[in-house]
Amino acid sequence: MRIKKVYALSLLLLFIYIVSYTFSVSYLLVNTSVALRPYQINMEFYNPMIKTISAENENKVLLKLSVLSKDGFPINYVKVRFNVSEGYGKIYPEEIYSSNIHETYITYIPDTLAKHTHIYSQEQLEEPNRVTITATIPYSDIYATVSFKLIKPPIILVHGYLENLSYLYNIKNFLVMNGIDTYIYEYDSTLGIEVAAKGLAEYLEKLRNDYLSNGILINKFDIIAHSMGGVVARFYTTSDAYLKHRDVRKLIFLSVPHRGSPWASLGANYYQDKGIFDLQPSSEIYTKLLPEMINKGLNNTIETANIIAEHDELVTLESTSLEEWNIETEVYNVGKSNLDINMIVSGEIKLDLNHKKILNNSKVFDRILELVYTKLPEPIKR
Repeated sequence: MRIKKVYALSLLLLFIYIVSYTFSVSYLLVNTSVALRPYQINMEFYNPMIKTISAENENKVLLKLSVLSKDGFPINYVKVRFNVSEGYGKIYPEEIYSSNIHETYITYIPDTLAKHTHIYSQEQLEEPNRVTITATIPYSDIYATVSFKLIKPPIILVHGYLENLSYLYNIKNFLVMNGIDTYIYEYDSTLGIEVAAKGLAEYLEKLRNDYLSNGILINKFDIIAHSMGGVVARFYTTSDAYLKHRDVRKLIFLSVPHRGSPWASLGANYYQDKGIFDLQPSSEIYTKLLPEMINKGLNNTIETANIIAEHDELVTLESTSLEEWNIETEVYNVGKSNLDINMIVSGEIKLDLNHKKILNNSKVFDRILELVYTKLPEPIKR
């Protein structure tokens, strides 16, 4: 019995030796033949339009590679190694063998910028990050490189009820000054949350396509939403339509009535539109639609933060709470309350309300920037 085992083991070792020897000889012939000696590596993006990539670790990018002889013939079984020689990110796989039948593909996966750089680095504000991927044939001087820019994920600002672009100009300017592409999604809030959410989906898709037409690959956006805009963002990101695109990385809420606002019930006596009715705690949005959507109304695959102004006149701390998803609410003192019933009756909701002041507070701005560069918690699964 022992002799049979030794014999079987010997045969196995012999087989392994023959296979290894055959492969080594083939590789040697390929690399020493004048006609088929590796002469050049070609490496480029699968989509040649791409020149810039958003720094999000789900933004996977495909590159294609071929090894050619001096006569331009693709060569088989040539080992090629890859590394990120400038910048950062990951390559998968890090080593491949070329093919003479078709091009070989590798994937680049960027890291987030915050993983490597300080958020207030002046260098980051003045010049985008640059990444270079190098492909080399071991023990030779044959190599190829691909270089591109890595930018911060763009930010979309979403305003609240009866607001417009001007309410968010200060936040936008602050973020742009810190090197982040920032846009404002403007919508007619009187048409209600569902219409606005559909418009947000279309806006993000168009913006993503506009970026791509300019050679910039964007997979996800960060959304900073104020008041009703936060409910709009929640509605979109928990709808079936969102599953097609999955294009939001972070949600940062500012004074959002996640359970509705009691002032909306009073306001419904003076404003007869869908928007004000949707914001009432008893509306179908809160009592039926959101609870039946993805994760009961708060997507558990999106990083989330929740902020409110202390003494907010229109949204209570209880109303803005996301505690059932285990998301904490940060409270910022932005001033004293200035709301009275006459403002509701007259329709003059002034800018000096705390509910609006949160859009112009330097401490809140600094915190928003920090949240953009920090790994945030995701809502718990419900």
